[in-house]
Amino acid sequence: MAEIPARHLGVPRSHSTAKKLGYKKAKVKFADLSDELKASFVKFADHGARANSVCGVGPSPDPRYWLVCYKDEAGKCNWVQVPRTEVQDHE
Repeated sequence: MAEIPARHLGVPRSHSTAKKLGYKKAKVKFADLSDELKASFVKFADHGARANSVCGVGPSPDPRYWLVCYKDEAGKCNWVQVPRTEVQDHE
C-alpha cells in the first residue's frame, strides 16, 4: 500500500486509511440526522464495492466534519467523522 501523504486532504477511500489518519468513529447514526442532512447524504452503489471501502458521504451536524460510511466484511456500516478541508484544485 502506498504511503499516506503527511498533509492528506479529502475523504479516504478506505476505512483502514481513515483509521490510520486518526479519524474518529462518529457518535451519530444516520437515523439521528435531520431530514435536511439525510437529504444531502450520497450513497454509492454497493454492487462491485469491496469491504472496507467508502459507501457514502454526507454532512455532519457538526459543520467541521463530513460523515463518511465504510462497509465492513459483513456489510455493516462504520461511520467516521472526516474533517472538512478546502479544495485547492480539482480537474
